[in-house]
Amino acid sequence: MTDTPVREQSPLPRGCAHVFLVVFVLCWTGTVLTADGKFGRVLYRQARAEGFPRAEGTITQSTVEQGESSRLNIAYSYEVNGQIYTGTRYWYGGVSNSSNWQRACDELPVGARVLVAYDPADPSDAVLRPGLFEPHTVLIWFFTPFNIVMLAGWLILARGERPAFGPHVFTVTPNGVRTRLPGLNRTGAFAGTLLGISFVGSFVWGCGCGFNPPLLLSGYGYLAAIAFAVWVAIRHVTPVLEVNQLERVVQIVTGRKPVVVPFEAVREIRILHEETLDSDAADGKDHKYHCELRHTNTNEDSWVRIATYNEPDPAEGLAMWLRGEVGLPEQPKAK
Repeated sequence: MTDTPVREQSPLPRGCAHVFLVVFVLCWTGTVLTADGKFGRVLYRQARAEGFPRAEGTITQSTVEQGESSRLNIAYSYEVNGQIYTGTRYWYGGVSNSSNWQRACDELPVGARVLVAYDPADPSDAVLRPGLFEPHTVLIWFFTPFNIVMLAGWLILARGERPAFGPHVFTVTPNGVRTRLPGLNRTGAFAGTLLGISFVGSFVWGCGCGFNPPLLLSGYGYLAAIAFAVWVAIRHVTPVLEVNQLERVVQIVTGRKPVVVPFEAVREIRILHEETLDSDAADGKDHKYHCELRHTNTNEDSWVRIATYNEPDPAEGLAMWLRGEVGLPEQPKAK
């Protein structure tokens, strides 16, 4: 470790990375929104079909077509207002696996009598299985991580032009000023928790249950996942630094137990530059800039780490601002 906070960096990698991020987010968003639109339409049509009137029908064809993706070839005839119609739709979303299609085929042999749900405004629009059931809950689990990544990408782009430390991170309080420190906030904690649970859950329902888990288990399981993510977010400690000018203390909140230091106990505020090997970095090193505070709040000198940044400027900005707040003399940047 060294105390040198200055590092020259070419703007080219940052610019290329920003362009790549923009292209990635745009492509990802287009793909996810297209899938969301299709899936949302399926959910709407399935839920709407639950209220359709029913007519008696007869299965006229029932086979499973095998290939790269299996599908159920179903046909049935039914009568509405004296007119005979032929339907070929089992449900509005055709995604399932071969075992599920085979089960449906076995339950609906040719000649079987069935109830057909039809649209009263268009009796030719009919479905054998209306309403929401098991595959729909699996798709909700499956699409959740993709949507979270999409929203996170746009959030990163929206905040990308703002410096890590600046006026936008300050909040005036009745007794002083509070500033956000680098780290996960409650929204990030919620999104990260839900992303992890839904990602793992997709594999559990897909591989463990063949995309056909018990509806109550997968449905209430998703609600439980949201509730757990909310609980994690509520308990999550957002890193903040508060300067209380009324009581003349600095409060550093980076964990469950805040560190409170009186102004008169502050002895030094420094930037510690840490380098570690990183083969992906342009110079082969990963740089961290730690803003630390030395105090005599206890019987001996103690150091407390306030924040860590990837660039020297925000670390220096935080240190300079805090020195001014507690009355320490300004220190020149180390060369």
